[in-house]
Amino acid sequence: MVKVVTNTSPLIYLAKIDELELLSDIFDDVYVPMPVYKETQEKRESDDAIKIKNSEFLIREPLKDDEKELTDRISKEYGLGKGESSVIALYKSRKLNYALLANTEATHKAKNLGIRVMDPLDIGKIVYDSASLKSYLLKLINFAGYTTQEIEEELEKLKHIL
Repeated sequence: MVKVVTNTSPLIYLAKIDELELLSDIFDDVYVPMPVYKETQEKRESDDAIKIKNSEFLIREPLKDDEKELTDRISKEYGLGKGESSVIALYKSRKLNYALLANTEATHKAKNLGIRVMDPLDIGKIVYDSASLKSYLLKLINFAGYTTQEIEEELEKLKHIL
């Protein structure tokens, strides 16, 4: 079973481009720590918040006491937000397969902690063939805050693989 824990930004990005369900296509279990879930619901009336709330495959996971303590330690020691820190804490304590992050600082720090990190770009590369992938990547530019340069770099990497 492949299990992932996700942070706020990837959920919002995928919801904005109507690709949230890709997570259930790839992973057996998709954990959302409660601090992350609360962040996704700050704008309750937004379309992405509603999509996330209505996604039955997302496992909204309360943190155990030791995970709360680890979250606080990670936040203080590494200067990360509560959502990112709770993702790392859940990954570590539950021995999950991947952490889904979109913030480059958090990604870098998580990798330094030995965490296998994926981002929304990786999700598209797993699911789509080269023709469909370009459309997915363009949606990330238009709706999810990725820059044209980031997408062009990903497409350039793919040219060498394909």
